[in-house]
Amino acid sequence: MDRARLYRLSIAVTGGLLTSVALLLLARRGSSTIAGVLLVSGVGQTLGVAAESLSTDGVDPEPGPVPFWTAMAFTGIGLVGAVLFVLS
Repeated sequence: MDRARLYRLSIAVTGGLLTSVALLLLARRGSSTIAGVLLVSGVGQTLGVAAESLSTDGVDPEPGPVPFWTAMAFTGIGLVGAVLFVLS
């Protein structure tokens, strides 16, 4: 898998994690501002990456090493955080 697709996939996974944590938070504690912000940001992030992926003309710009590895690191941190949240 090339770096551009992996970069977009990691951002989409992070958006999905934000959405799932927000839905769990809403189910456990009811309505709150934090859950609403997490839900809106997670859905927006996932839809934004999907729209960007669909609107390219076959040319995927290669992300630089710093944005690429930052996205990978935060996706890993998000996965660990989501697992810990589910288990708590």
